[in-house]
Amino acid sequence: ESDNEVDVPQDTGTDVRCREDEELYTQAELTLKALRQQLPQYSLDGFQNIWLLKPGGKSRGRGIQLSARLEKILEVGVGRGAEARWIVQKYIEDPLIINKKKF
Repeated sequence: ESDNEVDVPQDTGTDVRCREDEELYTQAELTLKALRQQLPQYSLDGFQNIWLLKPGGKSRGRGIQLSARLEKILEVGVGRGAEARWIVQKYIEDPLIINKKKF
C-alpha cells in the first residue's frame, strides 16, 4: 500500500451511527434547508460558479466572456460609453432540456 492509497473496508450491510453523526446530519439538513429558502436558485448554481459577460453594444455572441472571478466581472464595467455597458448573467451549468431546447 503506497502513501496515496487508503484501505477502505468493505460494506458489511450494517448501518453504524452514533449520536454525533445524527446531530451533524440534522444540522446539515437544517443548514441546506435554510440555504434553499434564502437562495431559491441554489440548485441551479452548479459547481463552477461561471458567469457570462455580454457586451451591451454587440450581437450574435460577439465579445461574450466567461468568468468565475469577481475581480474580472467588476473590471468589465469600468470606463465610459458603450464599452462600459455589459450584461452579467449566471451561466446555468445543468439546464432543463426538453425536445433539444434549453429552458
